[in-house]
Amino acid sequence: MRWHKFLNNIKKACREAMIIKIVDANDNLVYVPLIKSQSKLKEVLWKHQFLIKSFKPKLGNLKIFKEYQRKYRKIKKELK
Repeated sequence: MRWHKFLNNIKKACREAMIIKIVDANDNLVYVPLIKSQSKLKEVLWKHQFLIKSFKPKLGNLKIFKEYQRKYRKIKKELK
C-alpha cells in the first residue's frame, strides 16, 4: 500500500523526519471534523491511527507525540 511505503521512507530517513510528520499531522487534526464524506473521514482517521501505530515505538515518549495522540483520540471520540 502506498501509505505503508510512504511512512517506511520517512522512518528510514531519520528521527527528525518522523517528528516533522507528527507535527504536520497534529496541525491537520483540526480540519478532520470538517470532512463531510464518511468514506473520506474513515480514510483520514485510519491514516492518523496508522501513523500513531507506526511511530509510537520510536517517538512515543516525546511530548509532541503524546499531544498528537491525545488530540486524535479526542477528535475521534467527538465524531462518534
